[in-house]
Amino acid sequence: MKKIEDVRRDNLRRLRDELGGVQELADRLGKSQSQISQWLNASVHSATGKPRTISSGSCRELERILQKPEGWMDVEHVALTTVQSNEATALRKILADTSADVRLLSVYNLANADQRELIDSAVRLVIEKLDIVTALQGRK
Repeated sequence: MKKIEDVRRDNLRRLRDELGGVQELADRLGKSQSQISQWLNASVHSATGKPRTISSGSCRELERILQKPEGWMDVEHVALTTVQSNEATALRKILADTSADVRLLSVYNLANADQRELIDSAVRLVIEKLDIVTALQGRK
């Protein structure tokens, strides 16, 4: 069983990767890049000689800022990777075996909220262009 410090460090790495890097994570948290790197690398504290860890208070603050459930930093999220891998495999099969409209609905269903927002925006643009084309064709 992993120590809590290792679980928190793994979860911090996951957040770093989700946000696109240490600087992005630091900016979102209002922390220095140096502090995030020290947490990630368990850098030795010069005064104590012990590896730097993420305190419970810092974890709760991080969870609040990044809108994670309370205690998220203290839990291993290994199963999530397996689920995501299974979803990716299922999506590949769907994309290979179905019609375009079913593929689109499947992709939309598996998308997260940000991705759905982008899809919705693209669909609105297409609809607007179709409306303009239809209106122009009706005038001819």
